[in-house]
Amino acid sequence: MPLSVEAPRATLDAAAYEAFARDGVVAVAGVVDADGVAALRAVVAAAMASPGRHAQEFLSGGGGRYFSDLHSHRRHPALADIALTGGPAKVAAALLAPDVRLFYDQMIVKEAGTPSPTPWHHDLPFWPVTGEQIMSIWIALDAVTPDNGGVEYARGSHRWPQRWRPTQPDTPATRAMRNMDLPPAPNLSRDPDADRVSFALAPGDAILFTATTLHGAGPNRAREGSRRALVLRYAGAGTRFVGGPHALTFDAEPGLADGDMLDGPLFPRLRLA
Repeated sequence: MPLSVEAPRATLDAAAYEAFARDGVVAVAGVVDADGVAALRAVVAAAMASPGRHAQEFLSGGGGRYFSDLHSHRRHPALADIALTGGPAKVAAALLAPDVRLFYDQMIVKEAGTPSPTPWHHDLPFWPVTGEQIMSIWIALDAVTPDNGGVEYARGSHRWPQRWRPTQPDTPATRAMRNMDLPPAPNLSRDPDADRVSFALAPGDAILFTATTLHGAGPNRAREGSRRALVLRYAGAGTRFVGGPHALTFDAEPGLADGDMLDGPLFPRLRLA
């Protein structure tokens, strides 16, 4: 079926809860206000000028820059404040209550003319955690359309039993990572029967999706303008640490053993009144 492009819902109401449970993904308007968007854009600009040690410059084959950085909330107080006390924290608390922690943050930038797609994947196999209450909040810092790399999601894929391997280059180090023996995810953009949805977003709108919802994105085909996003990953009660090498690493040791509940200073609790 053709890709469905939808506007975000006005509020996180009962219908949005139902859509999130059914589809594994829902978009909500205005999760971050204009001041918050400006603050997050400043954080992204600072990180691109002076990347952290977990930053990546993905090969784009020419054209614009395709950039990612992790764990920036520990370097940028404005990001920490939004992630732990702002609109995204309130959304995460509503969906994952009662005990919610910030798992990590990630910024993803596709500048105009970036030809690289984001391969189809789901997030959980990258991560050293397991549990049912793990989600992402993908915050648009620019207007987002399918033309500039808007992410596509496979509706209902969070209920599929199959797991797919992380999208990592084939090296001796990555071969030792957990879950790399899983099969690669299918490219659902080429599947005429796949029920795919994308969202037309304004700055401050956000997409909420589970850790097992399949998603991927095309190039940024726009002639000008970046597709900047800040993705906040949250973990609720019952989330446990999984030992062994994973694609996701941290800037300090978590101090957790295999099977421990997710805990400790690397994963701060939300600070909501």
